[in-house]
Amino acid sequence: TTTSRPLQAILLSAGEIDCREGIGGELLEGGPFVSPSHIVATVEEYIRALHVLANQHSLQILVLPVAPHAHRSDRYGKSQGRAVRRQATQLWNAELRRQLPATGSSTASYDEDDEQPHHEKRRRIFFLDYEADLLDPGYVLKGKFDADSTHMNSAFLPALERALASCGCDGDLL
Repeated sequence: TTTSRPLQAILLSAGEIDCREGIGGELLEGGPFVSPSHIVATVEEYIRALHVLANQHSLQILVLPVAPHAHRSDRYGKSQGRAVRRQATQLWNAELRRQLPATGSSTASYDEDDEQPHHEKRRRIFFLDYEADLLDPGYVLKGKFDADSTHMNSAFLPALERALASCGCDGDLL
């Protein structure tokens, strides 16, 4: 049941391992492969679960994009795997962007009782779309954001702040 407590905001970062390890189950056993339909289905279920959590726990959920990985050498035969991960990350973020548009009337939510879409007057889930700020050509993380070839450093915070200011969320909850 939905609680009557005031809304609270959370930042949520999820999907990175899905993009890195692969989405598609048995389809992946034959080698590197990205299934757009599996990514779409996974993001749809992810968003459905976020709506349930937002409604059950009085949350405003601010979803971060999956960051691309940093540029690394093409040596050691890992470039094909990195290309697949870049493709999966691009598809994942594009699907988040499609399902959680920054503006407009897309306020679909899910009632935890019947899980059927219904119109909600107040949006609860927002995509913090700062992905383009992070990218160098080839869909790799800009060097200024690279902490250790795996993680981002704090230099991305101004891009996050801009995304927070423009996403349409209730800034009073931050």
